[in-house]
Amino acid sequence: MGKTDDLFRNAFEKTLLEHGFSQTNNMENIYQLSWNNNPDQVVTAQFLVSEPIDELIHGSHNGNKIQAIGYFKFRLPPPGVSEPEIFIFGFHNLPNDCVEFIIIPTNEMKRRLRSRNRSKNEDQIIELQFWLMNDNTVFQTKDFSGEGEWWLINGRMAEDTDLDYSEFLNNWDGMKMT
Repeated sequence: MGKTDDLFRNAFEKTLLEHGFSQTNNMENIYQLSWNNNPDQVVTAQFLVSEPIDELIHGSHNGNKIQAIGYFKFRLPPPGVSEPEIFIFGFHNLPNDCVEFIIIPTNEMKRRLRSRNRSKNEDQIIELQFWLMNDNTVFQTKDFSGEGEWWLINGRMAEDTDLDYSEFLNNWDGMKMT
């Protein structure tokens, strides 16, 4: 675990406390979380930290203004292995000097991956790239071509589709309803 991972993990654990969560277990980025006002209700979350970002590779090819980028590579748990109830993706927002979190139930994420043909088999490495735009919308943009970016982002055609992750941005209250 590197220094950057430690910074993300510290920000994540601090944010958990700020939102009323207790951490009951932490190993291999798997957290058992409970709410301070209801310690019997426990949720399992996997916390993933963004890979390093290269703006030339991960950024806009059409001049779109992006507030923050998160790029993630991971595997889903194989069949028969307990999977987390929630995935939490953490990435750095440099202009606001904070860590942003995408908090999404595992079933919803898997549904979105299937709908975009991003998950063909259980052993496949999943790659996701999130763009946090200046209007606080979040889109999954991995494998966008320049033309696709133009239509989907500039043309706002990605809004309210499975590419739109805006509702999961820093949605700590949504996690309490899982």
